[in-house]
Amino acid sequence: MSLRGFLDVCNAETIAGWSWNPDDAGEAVYVELFDGDVFLAAIRADTFRKDLLDAGIGDGRHAFEFCIPRSRLDGMTHRVSARARSCPADGFFELTGSPQPAVWRAAPANNSAPVRILGPFPSRYPWQIEYAGLESGEIVVRGWLLAREPRESIAVYLNRAPFDHFEYSPRNENHLFHNRQDASFLGFTARRAIGHEELLENGAALVEYVDAASGDALYDGQNFYLPRDLFGTPAVPGTDAIRRIAGRERADLFLLEGYTAYRKLENILHETAGRTFADAANVLDWGCGCGRLMRYLARPSEVLAGAAQWTGADIDAESIAWCRSHLTGDFVVLPLLPPSPLPDHHFDLILGVSVLTHLNEETQRLWLEELQRVSRPGAILLLSYHGEASVERSAFSTEWVDAWLSRGFDAGIVDHALDQVISEKSYYRAAFHTTGYIHQNWSKYFEILAIKDSVISNHQNLAILKRR
Repeated sequence: MSLRGFLDVCNAETIAGWSWNPDDAGEAVYVELFDGDVFLAAIRADTFRKDLLDAGIGDGRHAFEFCIPRSRLDGMTHRVSARARSCPADGFFELTGSPQPAVWRAAPANNSAPVRILGPFPSRYPWQIEYAGLESGEIVVRGWLLAREPRESIAVYLNRAPFDHFEYSPRNENHLFHNRQDASFLGFTARRAIGHEELLENGAALVEYVDAASGDALYDGQNFYLPRDLFGTPAVPGTDAIRRIAGRERADLFLLEGYTAYRKLENILHETAGRTFADAANVLDWGCGCGRLMRYLARPSEVLAGAAQWTGADIDAESIAWCRSHLTGDFVVLPLLPPSPLPDHHFDLILGVSVLTHLNEETQRLWLEELQRVSRPGAILLLSYHGEASVERSAFSTEWVDAWLSRGFDAGIVDHALDQVISEKSYYRAAFHTTGYIHQNWSKYFEILAIKDSVISNHQNLAILKRR
């Protein structure tokens, strides 16, 4: 059976995603939805979505959407799962991203409802790019943003200048930011007529969410950088490997988010530690997956190629095999738990993006000790974690948030993204840290130089650490 698909949206209003059979694109595919063990609905996945067409998912007519009945909005956390079947049925396929937790509660009726401010940064207005491409001589960028009021006070810029055309579209996920009553959750499409070389004249294109009056980025930690290979035909891993590291199967977003993270890490390293990637002699990309960062870190065209050694390491042996065949650097398969084969006191720069976001408390402790062992005195570590902004997007119940804020950590949700490549199915989890927890616990192993909020994927925080 070759069914594929993804559970994209799971919230208090909608369950949505897509599924198709690449071996028979005309075949009827149905998606069955469950609330725990309770059957909700069976829906044919045949609605058109342009992003699916753009991503090469058949003719784009493979989406589905289910609206939660108001009678089920009980304020409780539900475990929603989705599985696809062909017609006639020859078995089931659990959609990628399924199951997901969702709090089924009605949106606040008015602005006088109690509001919880989770983070220390209420001025942040998060946003995301979901597509960027050249179409008939235009650069087209689509995404969503949390728009402060009045909307005329904000804009999206390309290479420090406005787009030629910019329009909003309604989005139905306000519950994710129900504590932001000064803003609206909106989709957008932006276009500008521009040639390929002009677009990339500085090596990459810069896209910013800005204050319209000044043209300054609302928060430069959430800028996007469009790499040259986004508009070419680069070698990329298979869709399964991309999904395991990025949560989605789209190669374009894999490239966009990988290069954007690379540029942000480079900027933050210089800002907080006064160093550049080129200063490092031995660099470890811990949790490299299929090379989302390493493809930019160690490529010969970069100044970084002067580093003595670039090492990528991961528990995903299939992804490491792909990296060894296609990328520059040394690649190491890691065990689920230390000790690892990495040498003592070897690395003077360690990057750990979206790793400690997926480990339980004891496993994190063991790996922090291991990173301490393999890093040199004075080494810099850039480690991301799910903090307040990540929780804000997750629509957890008030009870969950209260418990998390009190304890500082939670990893109660199993993430099944790596099930096909690791033996221990409960190993990989969704882990959330408060910044206070980071200061109290990670400081046992490293000096904390700074915390940068909402930078990786525009919601993960980044801890900048130094080996004592």
